Order: sequence, then structure tokens, then C-alpha cells
Amino acid sequence: MKTEFFAVFLFLMLINVINLVHGLDNRLPPSMKLCRRSLPTRDRNECIKDSINHFISIIGHGYPSLNLPDLDPYVIGEERFSVSEGIISMKLKIKNSLSKGVSKGQVRNVKSKITKDNFGVILDVAFPFLGGEGNYKGETRLNQIKVQSKGYFKLDVFKPSFKLKILGKIIKRNETEYVDIHTAKISDVSIDNLKVDINGLLPEPELDQFAVEFVNQNWRALYEQLVPRASGAWEPIYFNVTKTIFDQIPLNELMPE
Repeated sequence: MKTEFFAVFLFLMLINVINLVHGLDNRLPPSMKLCRRSLPTRDRNECIKDSINHFISIIGHGYPSLNLPDLDPYVIGEERFSVSEGIISMKLKIKNSLSKGVSKGQVRNVKSKITKDNFGVILDVAFPFLGGEGNYKGETRLNQIKVQSKGYFKLDVFKPSFKLKILGKIIKRNETEYVDIHTAKISDVSIDNLKVDINGLLPEPELDQFAVEFVNQNWRALYEQLVPRASGAWEPIYFNVTKTIFDQIPLNELMPE
């Protein structure tokens, strides 16, 4: 699961959670639902969920009116990560990889709370599948063996999900209400299964195959190392994206009374 496509996906979700600005209505699908703050909580949450999911189904292969890129596949510029488990450790840099499956994401549940002073929403998001593939280079250690690695990888992640909490304070600027976002927090990241196919980790084909099999057999321990680091990397991006949106657009235009 790559940082940048999650950031793009979050941006799309936020646009729809708030059902966007009236000034942008001519660039939205005409079938978009408008979710008002005054709706009963359960109805408002269902409206937000339906609106997001409908929009995702439309923009999977880009939406020119909003200058949204193609999401399947989505090109990721660069990503770095390191993991260590038992006899194997890796430090890798990935460039120009392709991520697939983000357009199949679904918001399963929404919780929202909006008062005269505070704004909050929690999104429970799931995917049937996310995949990534591309070229990499870096360093691999197997026991005392240390080598420079370079090759091709393919990563399949089955049934990933996460929760995203967005919190803000409602403030006034020039007598107009805005939301000052102060928190974007990811939690409960989980996956059902993970499979890696990678070559070039180690110079000998037998050792290379052993390393791949070891990673696939011990993926959960490696995954648990990556989640805190990945969440820590994602959260500043989510925070900056949400804050940029809410700083510029009045609350009453984003989510009317």
C-alpha cells in the first residue's frame, strides 16, 4: 500500500465527504448527492457514505472536469522502506511503480459529528485488492551476507482496510465559518493476506528464491513493522490535504445546514 495513491484516494474522499463547493458544482457528476449537516446523524452518515462510493465508481479512470488523474493504474514517483525479520533485512528504494485496485475501494461505514464549535468524521475504508509493481534498488542482508540489490517486484495485498479520523475546529474569518483542521489520524490498518514476488535481492538464484519464500511465509511480522512507519508517513500528507481544502472553502459551502 503506497503512500501517494492513498493520499490521492483520501483527497477524492474528502471532496465527497463534504459534497464539495457550490462553486464547483458544474464540475461534479450531476448525480452527486448533497449531504446536509441538519440531517439526523444516521441519515447524514449514510448520505456521506453513498456519495463517496458513488463518486469513486465514476472517477476510477480519471475525471477531467476536476483534473483528477487515472487511478487504475496510478503511477508512484518514489518510495523508500526498510524491514527486518530474523535473518533477513532490506532497505529498498522504488521508483515509478504502478499501483492498482484503488478505484475498487468502498467506504463501509461513516461516523460524523458536527457541533457549533467542532467538526469530526471517521471513514472506514476497504478494498478487495491492492497491487503494486515496478523496479527497485537497495541493500539486502541474509545472515552475514550483505549485497546491493536491484530488480523487479510485484506486491499483491488482499482485503486491506483502514480507518481515517479527521478533526477540526469551527472558526470565523470575516464573519464566515471555516473548519480549522488540526488532526488527521489513521488507525486499524489491516490486511487479509499479502504476497510478494521479487527478483534480484541476492546474487544466487537459490538464495534469491529462499528470500522470497521467507518473506511470504513471514509477511505478517514484516507487515506489522511497516504499518506504524507507513501511518506516520501518510498522516502528514492527509493533514496537509484536508487542511488546504477546509482553509479555503467556507463550511456552509462544503456542507450546508
